[in-house]
Amino acid sequence: MKKMKLIKRLLLLLTVAFLVVFFFSAMYKDEQSIISTIPEPNPSVSPKDVVQLKICVVGKKYPDFDAVQEQVNVILRKEIGAEIKVDFIEKSTATESYTAIFAGEHNVNLIDANVFYDYKIWASRQAYMPITENMMKLCAPKTYEKLSPRLLEQLKYHSRLYMVPSTVERSGEYVVLARGDLMERYGVESLTDVDELEHFLRQIRDNEDIMPYDVGSVGHELLQAVYLQPRSLQMIDSSLLALDFSGKKPEIVWLPEYEGFAQYLRMVQRWRGDDLIPENAAARKPVAEDSFIQGRSAIYICRIEEAMQLQSYIDNSLPRYNPRIFDISGERAAWCDYEPLSGFAVVGGSHNAAKSLAFIEQLSTNEKVYRLLNYGVEGYHYQLEDGKYIPTEHAGRYPAGNNRLWQFTEEFALENRLQRADGLELLKRYQSSESKLRGFGSFSIDPDANTIGLIDKERVNIRYIYPLTLGAFDDIVLTIEKSKNELSSAGFFEYMKNGRSQLAKYLQENGGE
Repeated sequence: MKKMKLIKRLLLLLTVAFLVVFFFSAMYKDEQSIISTIPEPNPSVSPKDVVQLKICVVGKKYPDFDAVQEQVNVILRKEIGAEIKVDFIEKSTATESYTAIFAGEHNVNLIDANVFYDYKIWASRQAYMPITENMMKLCAPKTYEKLSPRLLEQLKYHSRLYMVPSTVERSGEYVVLARGDLMERYGVESLTDVDELEHFLRQIRDNEDIMPYDVGSVGHELLQAVYLQPRSLQMIDSSLLALDFSGKKPEIVWLPEYEGFAQYLRMVQRWRGDDLIPENAAARKPVAEDSFIQGRSAIYICRIEEAMQLQSYIDNSLPRYNPRIFDISGERAAWCDYEPLSGFAVVGGSHNAAKSLAFIEQLSTNEKVYRLLNYGVEGYHYQLEDGKYIPTEHAGRYPAGNNRLWQFTEEFALENRLQRADGLELLKRYQSSESKLRGFGSFSIDPDANTIGLIDKERVNIRYIYPLTLGAFDDIVLTIEKSKNELSSAGFFEYMKNGRSQLAKYLQENGGE
């Protein structure tokens, strides 16, 4: 009897296992059938000893990335005897993920090095390999020629350079991309301030079966558009340090101690309680872009250049949504275009530094590599008409400008033929403003290696800072006090004090130009 029961259980387990395998193989086969429609790269005779470069990038992995990556690798194998294998990490977990990567016996060659993501703190921990002038001249000479000595000097930690920065100029302003069809339905003509935005979101909540703003994770985009930009503030650190551009000279401030921040937090708390954003927003992965494209939300907040690309794609694939771009910052006294410099760092202990730099050289000098990584496959993800980019129905699987890290040159950039006047006019307005303060994209605090406990700092962010900015705590004052005490124990405020002294020196040497 027991033997029969055992046989029945085994048969049941085998049946369940078969169904699970069948289900996932069907999913895989379906994904493969979609990817297989992308034109195959031309066959190429590869060197016997091809070096694989493992790269970690902050951002989203789009469905067709692996297929695009393989076409890039066909070129790289031939040109430099290397291929890339890219892994993606989420913005909200970047510092935490870096900790795991650097503790993993250096099985990564290149990593996304962003001034915002504690670049100099990691340099002080020897997580990155120093990049010398000779290394650049030997392995990436054309890229090195484009880098000004002044810029490299500003990026050094203790007289050593640890990253190769992209010098492509990008706008730092955040805008709201809104469903124009829904605005027309409810008689909303513009979104020029937070009150108009909230009114629109309430109309959506009361009348539509979608989430008004499907924000998740950290909510930095909402913070930037609604609170920071109208006050000429720009965050420079994930623990809420910001540059204050509202006075005669920029200053470093900690946002929880800045005027109006508690009021902003109460607004987000109210939005959360009123179902204008998800109740569990702080515990969710970032989903806003996909949600907006799929019609599950009414707005999406992002940098203006990303909004223009997304608007063009939706106009081409879902024109009934009629997406419109708005700046809700009002009439600002000063424009903040601070965009933290990004680039690549070679992970300390890597045995493939030369090939890593050679890849960066390909990215900034090889048109085919640049176009593939930035736009996808011509004829599938986009078409060219008079030399201008036109998205196809497949563009959402690999949209233009999908990751800032691939934008290492403007030489091969494509103008989007379908971009609309609202975004272009707003971008022109930003770029032409005489009161814009430039030159702060390379500023970051140079830490004493013993000053700040990086892991403790990030732990406070995860426990308090990130949930706080999306309304997860009822007692805002108490939460700020707890975060302040724990950040103080991690050396954060000594780090901030040093930063203020360094900013004064930076202004004396470089000004705001």
